[in-house]
Amino acid sequence: MKKLELLAPAGDMEKLETAFYFGADACYFAGKKYGLRAFSSNFDDDALKRYIEYAHNLGKKAYITVNIQAHNKDFDGLADYLKYLEMIGADAVIVSDAGILSLAKATVKNLEIHISTQANASNKYAAKFWADAGAKRIILARELSLNEIREIRDFLPDNIELEAFVHGAMCISYSGRCLLSNYFTGRDSNHGECVQACRWQYYITEVGRKDKGDEYEIQQDERGTYILNSKDLCMINYLDKMADAGVTSFKIEGRMKSAYYVANVVNAYRRALDALEKNATTENTAYNIPAITSAPNTATAQNQMSENLNIVSSNVYGQKTQLQCARIAELEKCSHRRFTTGFTSPENYIPRGDKIAEESEAKNESATNSQNTLIMDNEAKNENAQSTTLTASGGFAPATSITENTATSPAKTSPASASKITNSAPAATTPRTSCQNENSTPAKQKGESEREYLESSLPVSTYDFIAQVISPTGADDFATVEQRNRFKIGDTLEILSPSDSHNKTFVVTEITALDGTPITDANLVQQHLRLKTPFKLNVRDILRRKK
Repeated sequence: MKKLELLAPAGDMEKLETAFYFGADACYFAGKKYGLRAFSSNFDDDALKRYIEYAHNLGKKAYITVNIQAHNKDFDGLADYLKYLEMIGADAVIVSDAGILSLAKATVKNLEIHISTQANASNKYAAKFWADAGAKRIILARELSLNEIREIRDFLPDNIELEAFVHGAMCISYSGRCLLSNYFTGRDSNHGECVQACRWQYYITEVGRKDKGDEYEIQQDERGTYILNSKDLCMINYLDKMADAGVTSFKIEGRMKSAYYVANVVNAYRRALDALEKNATTENTAYNIPAITSAPNTATAQNQMSENLNIVSSNVYGQKTQLQCARIAELEKCSHRRFTTGFTSPENYIPRGDKIAEESEAKNESATNSQNTLIMDNEAKNENAQSTTLTASGGFAPATSITENTATSPAKTSPASASKITNSAPAATTPRTSCQNENSTPAKQKGESEREYLESSLPVSTYDFIAQVISPTGADDFATVEQRNRFKIGDTLEILSPSDSHNKTFVVTEITALDGTPITDANLVQQHLRLKTPFKLNVRDILRRKK
Protein backbone atom coordinates (compact mmCIF):
# COMPACT_ATOMS: atom_id res chain seq x y z
CA MET A 1 0.00 0.00 0.00
CA LYS A 2 1.23 3.49 -0.85
CA LYS A 3 1.77 5.93 1.98
CA LEU A 4 -1.57 7.51 2.84
CA GLU A 5 -1.69 11.28 3.37
CA LEU A 6 -3.98 13.09 5.79
CA LEU A 7 -4.61 16.56 4.35
CA ALA A 8 -6.09 19.25 6.59
CA PRO A 9 -7.52 22.74 6.07
CA ALA A 10 -5.72 25.81 7.38
CA GLY A 11 -7.69 29.05 7.23
CA ASP A 12 -5.09 30.85 9.34
CA MET A 13 -1.85 30.31 11.25
CA GLU A 14 -3.51 28.94 14.40
CA LYS A 15 -5.39 26.31 12.41
CA LEU A 16 -2.29 25.31 10.46
CA GLU A 17 -0.26 24.81 13.64
CA THR A 18 -3.18 22.94 15.20
CA ALA A 19 -3.55 20.64 12.18
CA PHE A 20 0.10 19.67 12.16
CA TYR A 21 0.16 19.15 15.93
CA PHE A 22 -2.80 16.79 15.80
CA GLY A 23 -1.30 14.72 13.01
CA ALA A 24 -1.92 16.14 9.54
CA ASP A 25 0.67 15.17 6.94
CA ALA A 26 -0.06 18.25 4.83
CA CYS A 27 -2.17 21.40 4.90
CA TYR A 28 -3.85 23.33 2.13
CA PHE A 29 -4.20 27.09 2.52
CA ALA A 30 -4.36 30.29 0.52
CA GLY A 31 -2.72 33.62 0.03
CA LYS A 32 -4.70 36.83 0.20
CA LYS A 33 -6.17 36.27 -3.26
CA TYR A 34 -6.90 33.56 -5.82
CA GLY A 35 -8.32 31.16 -3.22
CA LEU A 36 -11.92 30.06 -2.60
CA ARG A 37 -12.11 31.14 1.05
CA ALA A 38 -11.86 34.91 0.88
CA PHE A 39 -13.34 35.31 4.38
CA SER A 40 -10.65 33.20 6.03
CA SER A 41 -7.76 35.17 7.49
CA ASN A 42 -5.47 33.46 4.98
CA PHE A 43 -1.76 34.25 4.61
CA ASP A 44 0.06 37.27 3.23
CA ASP A 45 3.23 36.72 1.20
CA ASP A 46 5.54 36.78 4.22
CA ALA A 47 3.30 34.40 6.15
CA LEU A 48 3.17 32.02 3.18
CA LYS A 49 6.96 31.84 3.15
CA ARG A 50 7.19 31.46 6.93
CA TYR A 51 4.59 28.71 7.21
CA ILE A 52 5.81 26.75 4.22
CA GLU A 53 9.18 26.65 5.98
CA TYR A 54 7.37 25.72 9.22
CA ALA A 55 5.71 22.79 7.47
CA HIS A 56 8.94 21.59 5.90
CA ASN A 57 10.79 21.77 9.22
CA LEU A 58 8.18 19.35 10.58
CA GLY A 59 8.55 17.04 7.59
CA LYS A 60 5.10 18.12 6.36
CA LYS A 61 3.83 19.54 3.07
CA ALA A 62 2.08 22.79 2.11
CA TYR A 63 -0.32 23.10 -0.81
CA ILE A 64 -1.48 26.56 -1.87
CA THR A 65 -4.94 27.07 -3.33
CA VAL A 66 -5.22 29.07 -6.56
CA ASN A 67 -8.60 27.60 -7.37
CA ILE A 68 -10.90 30.50 -8.25
CA GLN A 69 -12.99 30.39 -11.42
CA ALA A 70 -10.88 33.03 -13.11
CA HIS A 71 -11.99 36.00 -15.19
CA ASN A 72 -9.64 37.98 -17.44
CA LYS A 73 -8.80 40.53 -14.76
CA ASP A 74 -7.73 37.77 -12.36
CA PHE A 75 -4.66 37.05 -14.44
CA ASP A 76 -3.10 40.43 -13.64
CA GLY A 77 -0.10 39.60 -11.46
CA LEU A 78 -0.89 35.87 -11.36
CA ALA A 79 2.29 34.77 -13.13
CA ASP A 80 4.43 36.66 -10.61
CA TYR A 81 2.45 35.12 -7.75
CA LEU A 82 3.00 31.60 -9.10
CA LYS A 83 6.72 32.29 -9.46
CA TYR A 84 6.80 33.49 -5.86
CA LEU A 85 5.12 30.30 -4.67
CA GLU A 86 7.69 28.24 -6.52
CA MET A 87 10.55 30.31 -5.08
CA ILE A 88 9.41 29.90 -1.45
CA GLY A 89 9.05 26.14 -1.83
CA ALA A 90 5.33 25.46 -2.01
CA ASP A 91 4.84 21.73 -2.57
CA ALA A 92 1.97 22.25 -5.01
CA VAL A 93 -0.68 24.66 -6.22
CA ILE A 94 -4.32 23.61 -6.36
CA VAL A 95 -6.06 24.94 -9.48
CA SER A 96 -9.44 24.45 -11.12
CA ASP A 97 -9.25 26.76 -14.11
CA ALA A 98 -7.73 25.52 -17.38
CA GLY A 99 -6.32 28.98 -18.06
CA ILE A 100 -4.51 29.07 -14.72
CA LEU A 101 -3.19 25.56 -15.35
CA SER A 102 -1.86 26.64 -18.74
CA LEU A 103 -0.20 29.70 -17.20
CA ALA A 104 1.32 27.62 -14.42
CA LYS A 105 2.79 25.10 -16.86
CA ALA A 106 4.36 27.95 -18.83
CA THR A 107 5.81 29.86 -15.86
CA VAL A 108 6.62 27.46 -13.00
CA LYS A 109 8.27 24.31 -14.29
CA ASN A 110 9.11 22.87 -10.86
CA LEU A 111 5.83 23.46 -9.05
CA GLU A 112 3.45 20.52 -8.78
CA ILE A 113 -0.09 21.10 -9.97
CA HIS A 114 -3.11 19.54 -8.27
CA ILE A 115 -6.52 19.75 -9.95
CA SER A 116 -9.17 21.11 -7.57
CA THR A 117 -12.46 19.37 -6.90
CA GLN A 118 -13.96 22.54 -8.42
CA ALA A 119 -12.86 21.19 -11.81
CA ASN A 120 -15.47 18.42 -11.39
CA ALA A 121 -13.28 15.48 -12.40
CA SER A 122 -16.08 12.93 -12.31
CA ASN A 123 -14.91 10.45 -14.96
CA LYS A 124 -11.74 8.72 -16.07
CA TYR A 125 -11.46 10.63 -19.34
CA ALA A 126 -11.56 14.01 -17.59
CA ALA A 127 -8.98 12.78 -15.09
CA LYS A 128 -6.74 11.58 -17.94
CA PHE A 129 -7.17 14.95 -19.68
CA TRP A 130 -5.91 16.80 -16.61
CA ALA A 131 -3.05 14.35 -16.18
CA ASP A 132 -2.00 14.79 -19.82
CA ALA A 133 -2.18 18.56 -19.31
CA GLY A 134 0.45 18.33 -16.58
CA ALA A 135 -1.37 17.67 -13.32
CA LYS A 136 0.38 15.49 -10.75
CA ARG A 137 -2.74 14.92 -8.64
CA ILE A 138 -6.49 14.89 -9.28
CA ILE A 139 -8.78 15.96 -6.44
CA LEU A 140 -11.87 13.99 -7.32
CA ALA A 141 -15.41 15.31 -7.49
CA ARG A 142 -17.44 14.40 -4.42
CA GLU A 143 -20.16 12.86 -6.61
CA LEU A 144 -18.32 9.60 -7.28
CA SER A 145 -18.99 6.08 -6.06
CA LEU A 146 -16.13 3.84 -4.95
CA ASN A 147 -16.46 1.81 -8.16
CA GLU A 148 -16.05 4.94 -10.25
CA ILE A 149 -12.99 5.99 -8.24
CA ARG A 150 -11.46 2.56 -8.82
CA GLU A 151 -12.09 2.80 -12.56
CA ILE A 152 -10.41 6.21 -12.66
CA ARG A 153 -7.42 4.86 -10.75
CA ASP A 154 -7.04 1.93 -13.16
CA PHE A 155 -7.26 4.25 -16.18
CA LEU A 156 -4.49 6.63 -15.06
CA PRO A 157 -0.70 6.22 -15.07
CA ASP A 158 0.70 5.00 -11.75
CA ASN A 159 2.48 8.31 -11.08
CA ILE A 160 -0.78 10.29 -11.01
CA GLU A 161 -2.18 10.63 -7.49
CA LEU A 162 -5.83 10.67 -6.43
CA GLU A 163 -7.11 12.82 -3.59
CA ALA A 164 -10.65 12.75 -2.19
CA PHE A 165 -12.61 14.46 0.53
CA VAL A 166 -13.35 12.27 3.53
CA HIS A 167 -14.95 14.73 5.93
CA GLY A 168 -16.79 18.02 6.10
CA ALA A 169 -19.50 20.14 4.56
CA MET A 170 -20.77 19.27 1.10
CA CYS A 171 -22.00 21.89 -1.35
CA ILE A 172 -25.42 21.24 -2.85
CA SER A 173 -24.06 22.04 -6.32
CA TYR A 174 -21.75 19.90 -8.39
CA SER A 175 -18.49 20.07 -6.43
CA GLY A 176 -19.16 23.63 -5.37
CA ARG A 177 -20.20 25.33 -8.60
CA CYS A 178 -23.04 27.45 -7.24
CA LEU A 179 -24.44 30.93 -7.87
CA LEU A 180 -26.98 31.20 -5.01
CA SER A 181 -24.61 33.41 -3.03
CA ASN A 182 -24.02 35.66 -6.04
CA TYR A 183 -27.75 35.99 -6.70
CA PHE A 184 -28.94 36.64 -3.16
CA THR A 185 -26.08 38.76 -1.80
CA GLY A 186 -23.73 39.72 -4.63
CA ARG A 187 -20.93 37.72 -3.00
CA ASP A 188 -19.17 35.55 -5.57
CA SER A 189 -19.05 31.94 -4.39
CA ASN A 190 -16.52 31.05 -7.09
CA HIS A 191 -14.20 33.77 -5.87
CA GLY A 192 -14.23 32.61 -2.25
CA GLU A 193 -17.09 34.72 -0.90
CA CYS A 194 -19.90 32.16 -0.50
CA VAL A 195 -22.39 32.95 2.29
CA GLN A 196 -23.82 29.40 2.25
CA ALA A 197 -27.29 30.43 1.14
CA CYS A 198 -28.06 26.72 0.81
CA ARG A 199 -28.17 26.56 4.61
CA TRP A 200 -31.01 29.07 4.93
CA GLN A 201 -34.56 27.93 5.54
CA TYR A 202 -36.88 28.70 2.64
CA TYR A 203 -40.58 29.42 2.10
CA ILE A 204 -42.41 29.57 -1.20
CA THR A 205 -45.02 32.16 -2.06
CA GLU A 206 -46.93 33.30 -5.13
CA VAL A 207 -45.80 36.83 -5.99
CA GLY A 208 -49.33 38.20 -6.39
CA ARG A 209 -50.33 37.00 -2.89
CA LYS A 210 -47.17 38.07 -1.09
CA ASP A 211 -48.89 41.01 0.66
CA LYS A 212 -51.51 38.64 2.09
CA GLY A 213 -48.86 36.67 3.96
CA ASP A 214 -49.47 33.44 2.08
CA GLU A 215 -46.09 31.78 2.58
CA TYR A 216 -45.64 28.03 2.53
CA GLU A 217 -42.73 26.29 4.15
CA ILE A 218 -40.87 23.85 1.91
CA GLN A 219 -41.28 20.55 3.72
CA GLN A 220 -39.76 17.13 3.23
CA ASP A 221 -40.99 13.59 3.25
CA GLU A 222 -39.79 10.38 1.60
CA ARG A 223 -41.58 11.34 -1.63
CA GLY A 224 -40.02 14.78 -1.86
CA THR A 225 -36.55 16.29 -2.03
CA TYR A 226 -35.02 18.72 0.43
CA ILE A 227 -33.31 20.63 -2.33
CA LEU A 228 -30.51 22.49 -0.61
CA ASN A 229 -29.21 21.46 2.81
CA SER A 230 -26.84 18.48 2.74
CA LYS A 231 -25.38 16.53 5.63
CA ASP A 232 -21.64 16.51 6.28
CA LEU A 233 -19.47 13.90 4.66
CA CYS A 234 -17.95 11.38 7.08
CA MET A 235 -15.87 8.48 5.75
CA ILE A 236 -13.92 7.58 8.89
CA ASN A 237 -15.19 4.00 8.93
CA TYR A 238 -14.52 3.43 5.23
CA LEU A 239 -10.96 4.67 4.77
CA ASP A 240 -9.89 1.16 3.84
CA LYS A 241 -12.47 1.08 1.04
CA MET A 242 -11.21 4.39 -0.29
CA ALA A 243 -7.58 3.25 -0.12
CA ASP A 244 -8.48 0.05 -1.94
CA ALA A 245 -10.16 2.15 -4.64
CA GLY A 246 -6.90 4.05 -5.17
CA VAL A 247 -7.17 7.19 -3.04
CA THR A 248 -3.86 8.12 -1.39
CA SER A 249 -4.65 11.59 -0.01
CA PHE A 250 -7.58 11.93 2.40
CA LYS A 251 -8.83 15.51 2.55
CA ILE A 252 -10.74 17.26 5.32
CA GLU A 253 -12.95 20.24 4.47
CA GLY A 254 -13.08 23.26 6.75
CA ARG A 255 -10.85 26.30 6.21
CA MET A 256 -13.65 28.45 7.62
CA LYS A 257 -14.16 26.18 10.65
CA SER A 258 -12.64 26.72 14.10
CA ALA A 259 -9.28 25.52 15.38
CA TYR A 260 -11.24 23.19 17.68
CA TYR A 261 -12.95 21.62 14.66
CA VAL A 262 -9.58 21.13 12.96
CA ALA A 263 -8.07 19.57 16.10
CA ASN A 264 -10.96 17.20 16.72
CA VAL A 265 -11.38 15.98 13.14
CA VAL A 266 -7.66 15.67 12.34
CA ASN A 267 -7.04 13.78 15.58
CA ALA A 268 -9.84 11.29 14.85
CA TYR A 269 -8.74 10.63 11.27
CA ARG A 270 -5.07 10.41 12.25
CA ARG A 271 -5.86 7.60 14.67
CA ALA A 272 -8.05 5.83 12.11
CA LEU A 273 -5.42 6.06 9.35
CA ASP A 274 -2.69 4.85 11.69
CA ALA A 275 -4.82 1.83 12.54
CA LEU A 276 -5.44 1.16 8.87
CA GLU A 277 -1.78 1.33 7.92
CA LYS A 278 -0.74 -0.96 10.78
CA ASN A 279 -3.15 -3.61 9.52
CA ALA A 280 -2.28 -3.18 5.86
CA THR A 281 0.63 -5.66 5.93
CA THR A 282 -1.65 -8.54 6.90
CA GLU A 283 -3.13 -10.16 3.82
CA ASN A 284 -6.93 -10.07 3.57
CA THR A 285 -7.25 -8.48 7.00
CA ALA A 286 -10.26 -6.20 7.33
CA TYR A 287 -9.88 -2.72 8.72
CA ASN A 288 -10.06 -2.99 12.51
CA ILE A 289 -10.52 0.03 14.74
CA PRO A 290 -8.17 -0.30 17.73
CA ALA A 291 -9.77 -1.44 20.97
CA ILE A 292 -10.46 0.96 23.81
CA THR A 293 -8.12 -0.71 26.26
CA SER A 294 -9.78 0.77 29.32
CA ALA A 295 -13.34 -0.20 28.40
CA PRO A 296 -15.05 -1.89 31.35
CA ASN A 297 -14.92 -5.68 31.22
CA THR A 298 -18.10 -6.41 33.13
CA ALA A 299 -21.18 -7.47 31.20
CA THR A 300 -23.17 -4.73 32.92
CA ALA A 301 -20.78 -2.01 31.82
CA GLN A 302 -20.64 -3.34 28.27
CA ASN A 303 -24.43 -3.43 28.09
CA GLN A 304 -24.56 0.13 29.35
CA MET A 305 -22.11 1.15 26.62
CA SER A 306 -24.41 -0.41 24.05
CA GLU A 307 -27.34 1.53 25.48
CA ASN A 308 -25.42 4.79 25.18
CA LEU A 309 -24.46 4.27 21.53
CA ASN A 310 -26.95 4.38 18.70
CA ILE A 311 -25.62 1.36 16.83
CA VAL A 312 -26.21 0.66 13.18
CA SER A 313 -26.21 -3.12 13.19
CA SER A 314 -25.47 -3.57 9.49
CA ASN A 315 -25.18 -1.83 6.16
CA VAL A 316 -23.80 -2.58 2.72
CA TYR A 317 -20.24 -2.60 4.03
CA GLY A 318 -20.98 -4.87 6.97
CA GLN A 319 -21.56 -4.46 10.67
CA LYS A 320 -20.84 -1.19 12.44
CA THR A 321 -19.22 -2.03 15.75
CA GLN A 322 -19.53 -0.10 18.97
CA LEU A 323 -16.06 1.29 18.40
CA GLN A 324 -16.91 2.44 14.90
CA CYS A 325 -19.88 4.28 16.36
CA ALA A 326 -17.60 5.65 19.06
CA ARG A 327 -15.39 7.15 16.34
CA ILE A 328 -18.42 8.86 14.86
CA ALA A 329 -19.43 10.04 18.32
CA GLU A 330 -15.94 11.53 18.64
CA LEU A 331 -16.48 13.54 15.47
CA GLU A 332 -19.87 14.70 16.73
CA LYS A 333 -18.10 16.52 19.56
CA CYS A 334 -17.42 19.43 17.20
CA SER A 335 -19.63 21.37 14.81
CA HIS A 336 -21.35 19.24 12.17
CA ARG A 337 -24.64 18.72 10.33
CA ARG A 338 -25.12 15.00 10.91
CA PHE A 339 -23.11 12.62 8.77
CA THR A 340 -23.41 10.78 5.51
CA THR A 341 -21.10 8.74 3.30
CA GLY A 342 -22.32 10.88 0.42
CA PHE A 343 -22.13 9.28 -3.00
CA THR A 344 -19.29 6.88 -2.25
CA SER A 345 -21.51 4.26 -0.62
CA PRO A 346 -23.57 2.16 -3.06
CA GLU A 347 -26.49 2.27 -0.61
CA ASN A 348 -26.62 6.04 -0.97
CA TYR A 349 -25.77 6.41 -4.65
CA ILE A 350 -27.21 4.12 -7.29
CA PRO A 351 -25.75 4.88 -10.73
CA ARG A 352 -27.53 3.23 -13.63
CA GLY A 353 -26.54 -0.41 -14.05
CA ASP A 354 -24.50 -0.53 -10.84
CA LYS A 355 -24.62 -4.19 -9.84
CA ILE A 356 -23.31 -3.57 -6.34
CA ALA A 357 -26.06 -1.03 -5.72
CA GLU A 358 -28.67 -3.55 -6.81
CA GLU A 359 -27.18 -6.15 -4.48
CA SER A 360 -27.17 -3.54 -1.72
CA GLU A 361 -30.88 -2.96 -2.16
CA ALA A 362 -31.59 -6.69 -2.11
CA LYS A 363 -29.64 -7.06 1.11
CA ASN A 364 -31.53 -4.22 2.73
CA GLU A 365 -34.87 -5.75 1.73
CA SER A 366 -33.97 -9.21 3.00
CA ALA A 367 -32.38 -8.18 6.31
CA THR A 368 -34.37 -9.22 9.37
CA ASN A 369 -35.95 -6.60 11.58
CA SER A 370 -34.44 -8.18 14.68
CA GLN A 371 -30.92 -7.38 13.43
CA ASN A 372 -31.59 -4.08 11.71
CA THR A 373 -33.79 -2.08 14.06
CA LEU A 374 -31.57 -1.00 16.95
CA ILE A 375 -33.15 2.44 16.80
CA MET A 376 -33.69 4.71 19.74
CA ASP A 377 -35.54 7.97 19.76
CA ASN A 378 -32.84 10.47 20.70
CA GLU A 379 -34.97 12.56 23.03
CA ALA A 380 -36.27 9.53 24.96
CA LYS A 381 -32.78 8.07 25.10
CA ASN A 382 -31.35 11.29 26.51
CA GLU A 383 -33.93 11.25 29.29
CA ASN A 384 -33.31 7.64 30.31
CA ALA A 385 -29.75 6.62 29.41
CA GLN A 386 -26.91 6.91 31.89
CA SER A 387 -23.75 8.40 30.42
CA THR A 388 -20.58 6.34 30.02
CA THR A 389 -17.21 8.09 30.17
CA LEU A 390 -13.97 6.32 29.31
CA THR A 391 -11.34 8.04 31.41
CA ALA A 392 -8.21 5.94 31.40
CA SER A 393 -6.98 5.64 27.83
CA GLY A 394 -6.60 7.38 24.52
CA GLY A 395 -9.75 5.78 23.18
CA PHE A 396 -12.97 7.40 22.05
CA ALA A 397 -15.71 8.09 24.58
CA PRO A 398 -19.23 7.63 23.21
CA ALA A 399 -21.50 10.67 22.97
CA THR A 400 -25.07 10.20 24.13
CA SER A 401 -26.80 13.38 23.06
CA ILE A 402 -26.70 16.24 20.62
CA THR A 403 -27.44 19.79 21.68
CA GLU A 404 -28.38 22.49 19.22
CA ASN A 405 -25.77 25.12 18.46
CA THR A 406 -26.67 28.77 18.86
CA ALA A 407 -25.34 29.76 15.45
CA THR A 408 -27.63 31.76 13.18
CA SER A 409 -27.81 32.03 9.42
CA PRO A 410 -25.77 34.81 7.82
CA ALA A 411 -27.28 38.14 6.95
CA LYS A 412 -29.15 38.06 3.69
CA THR A 413 -29.96 40.70 1.09
CA SER A 414 -32.74 40.42 -1.44
CA PRO A 415 -32.03 40.16 -5.17
CA ALA A 416 -33.03 43.07 -7.35
CA SER A 417 -35.69 41.10 -9.18
CA ALA A 418 -38.78 39.57 -7.56
CA SER A 419 -38.28 36.02 -6.32
CA LYS A 420 -40.88 33.37 -5.65
CA ILE A 421 -38.77 31.87 -2.87
CA THR A 422 -38.13 33.74 0.35
CA ASN A 423 -35.95 32.69 3.24
CA SER A 424 -35.84 32.93 7.01
CA ALA A 425 -33.68 31.82 9.91
CA PRO A 426 -33.74 28.04 10.33
CA ALA A 427 -35.77 26.58 13.16
CA ALA A 428 -33.92 24.90 16.02
CA THR A 429 -34.29 21.15 16.29
CA THR A 430 -32.57 18.27 18.02
CA PRO A 431 -31.44 15.83 15.30
CA ARG A 432 -30.68 12.19 15.77
CA THR A 433 -27.12 10.98 16.06
CA SER A 434 -25.47 9.81 12.86
CA CYS A 435 -25.03 6.25 14.03
CA GLN A 436 -28.75 5.52 14.16
CA ASN A 437 -29.99 2.77 11.89
CA GLU A 438 -32.09 3.66 8.86
CA ASN A 439 -31.73 0.37 7.03
CA SER A 440 -35.46 -0.30 7.07
CA THR A 441 -35.77 2.21 4.23
CA PRO A 442 -35.25 0.70 0.75
CA ALA A 443 -32.01 1.86 -0.86
CA LYS A 444 -33.60 3.84 -3.69
CA GLN A 445 -35.67 5.89 -1.23
CA LYS A 446 -32.90 5.99 1.32
CA GLY A 447 -30.44 7.84 -0.90
CA GLU A 448 -32.20 11.17 -0.43
CA SER A 449 -32.58 11.05 3.36
CA GLU A 450 -29.07 9.67 3.84
CA ARG A 451 -27.48 12.72 2.21
CA GLU A 452 -29.89 15.51 3.14
CA TYR A 453 -30.06 17.09 6.58
CA LEU A 454 -33.80 17.19 7.21
CA GLU A 455 -34.02 18.34 10.82
CA SER A 456 -32.30 21.74 10.62
CA SER A 457 -29.74 23.72 8.70
CA LEU A 458 -27.88 24.67 11.88
CA PRO A 459 -24.69 22.86 12.87
CA VAL A 460 -24.70 20.96 16.16
CA SER A 461 -22.09 19.53 18.52
CA THR A 462 -22.07 17.50 21.71
CA TYR A 463 -19.16 19.29 23.42
CA ASP A 464 -18.02 22.88 23.98
CA PHE A 465 -14.46 24.10 23.47
CA ILE A 466 -13.43 25.28 26.96
CA ALA A 467 -9.71 26.07 26.91
CA GLN A 468 -6.47 25.60 25.03
CA VAL A 469 -3.20 24.70 26.72
CA ILE A 470 -0.50 27.34 26.23
CA SER A 471 2.03 26.01 28.75
CA PRO A 472 2.43 22.31 29.63
CA THR A 473 1.74 20.65 32.95
CA GLY A 474 4.60 21.34 35.32
CA ALA A 475 5.98 19.60 38.39
CA ASP A 476 3.26 21.26 40.46
CA ASP A 477 0.55 19.59 38.30
CA PHE A 478 -0.60 22.96 36.96
CA ALA A 479 -0.85 23.84 33.27
CA THR A 480 -1.44 27.30 31.81
CA VAL A 481 -4.53 27.55 29.62
CA GLU A 482 -6.31 30.19 27.60
CA GLN A 483 -10.03 30.25 28.38
CA ARG A 484 -12.36 29.97 25.37
CA ASN A 485 -15.68 29.33 27.14
CA ARG A 486 -16.76 29.80 30.74
CA PHE A 487 -15.96 27.03 33.22
CA LYS A 488 -15.74 26.75 36.99
CA ILE A 489 -14.70 24.64 39.93
CA GLY A 490 -16.54 21.31 39.88
CA ASP A 491 -16.85 21.07 36.08
CA THR A 492 -15.78 17.85 34.39
CA LEU A 493 -13.44 18.51 31.46
CA GLU A 494 -12.23 16.14 28.77
CA ILE A 495 -8.82 16.26 27.10
CA LEU A 496 -8.42 16.41 23.31
CA SER A 497 -4.83 15.48 22.53
CA PRO A 498 -2.70 13.45 20.13
CA SER A 499 -1.03 11.97 23.23
CA ASP A 500 -2.15 9.18 25.55
CA SER A 501 -4.05 11.78 27.57
CA HIS A 502 -6.70 11.90 24.86
CA ASN A 503 -10.29 11.59 26.09
CA LYS A 504 -9.28 11.34 29.72
CA THR A 505 -11.54 13.36 31.99
CA PHE A 506 -11.02 15.15 35.29
CA VAL A 507 -12.95 17.36 37.67
CA VAL A 508 -11.71 20.94 38.02
CA THR A 509 -10.54 21.43 41.60
CA GLU A 510 -8.16 24.42 41.41
CA ILE A 511 -7.97 27.46 39.12
CA THR A 512 -5.75 30.47 39.71
CA ALA A 513 -4.81 33.65 37.88
CA LEU A 514 -1.22 33.87 36.67
CA ASP A 515 -0.32 35.71 39.89
CA GLY A 516 -1.70 32.85 42.00
CA THR A 517 -5.02 34.47 42.94
CA PRO A 518 -7.64 31.70 43.39
CA ILE A 519 -10.52 31.70 40.89
CA THR A 520 -13.74 29.75 41.22
CA ASP A 521 -15.44 30.88 37.99
CA ALA A 522 -13.37 31.42 34.83
CA ASN A 523 -15.69 33.84 33.06
CA LEU A 524 -13.30 36.23 31.31
CA VAL A 525 -12.89 35.47 27.62
CA GLN A 526 -9.38 34.35 26.64
CA GLN A 527 -8.04 34.92 30.14
CA HIS A 528 -4.78 33.09 30.83
CA LEU A 529 -5.20 30.81 33.82
CA ARG A 530 -3.37 28.18 35.81
CA LEU A 531 -5.33 24.92 36.01
CA LYS A 532 -4.54 21.88 38.12
CA THR A 533 -4.84 18.60 36.25
CA PRO A 534 -4.04 14.99 37.15
CA PHE A 535 -2.92 14.28 33.57
CA LYS A 536 -0.03 15.48 31.46
CA LEU A 537 -1.07 18.33 29.16
CA ASN A 538 1.02 19.66 26.29
CA VAL A 539 0.96 22.97 24.42
CA ARG A 540 -1.99 23.04 21.96
CA ASP A 541 -3.93 20.33 23.78
CA ILE A 542 -7.59 21.28 24.14
CA LEU A 543 -10.03 20.98 27.03
CA ARG A 544 -13.72 20.51 26.29
CA ARG A 545 -16.92 19.95 28.24
CA LYS A 546 -19.95 17.85 27.42
CA LYS A 547 -23.08 19.89 26.80
